[in-house]
Amino acid sequence: MGARIEDIWQNVWSEAKDRLELASSADPAEAIAPAVELLMRGSTIVSYGVGASGIAALNLALRCNRIGRRARCISSDGFRLADDLLQLGSQDVVVVFAPGRVTVDVEVLLKRARSIGASIVLLTDEPESALHDLADAVILAPHTPTGMTTEALPSIVLSDVLVQALVSVDHEQAVESSHQLTALREQLGY
Repeated sequence: MGARIEDIWQNVWSEAKDRLELASSADPAEAIAPAVELLMRGSTIVSYGVGASGIAALNLALRCNRIGRRARCISSDGFRLADDLLQLGSQDVVVVFAPGRVTVDVEVLLKRARSIGASIVLLTDEPESALHDLADAVILAPHTPTGMTTEALPSIVLSDVLVQALVSVDHEQAVESSHQLTALREQLGY
């Protein structure tokens, strides 16, 4: 009939805990501080991810907008990605969620960002990826070897860390944006 629900429960929670502990063992000053500095200077935060990584990218863009930081998410790939790459600006900070293997899309995105002078923050599970040389800041987000937990789990938590760090740097803007968001929701009847 399959595995016992108790075993499944324990295995999934255990893997999630292990991956989050591995991600949290990084030195925050080395891993997060350079990324936060770039995000504070950027005019727009452009997050990129496809598939499961798109969830983390969307989470970052949404949460940044909610604290008053201009942000948008690119989740297209292939032919359609070229349209989004045209919109990148030199003052943007591109946050790339790129777990697993290096794809042509990610390479082209990073090279385009670099060629126009945009800053790049890379979240990846590859400690020695060739992409590191194209990024201004690299944050390791451990991938799942078993597939029991979503590959985006550490990336989502790390994006939450980035957002909270931004809030700590500009608390007044975050509070004002929160008040505006609440007022707009009330006007909409929520």
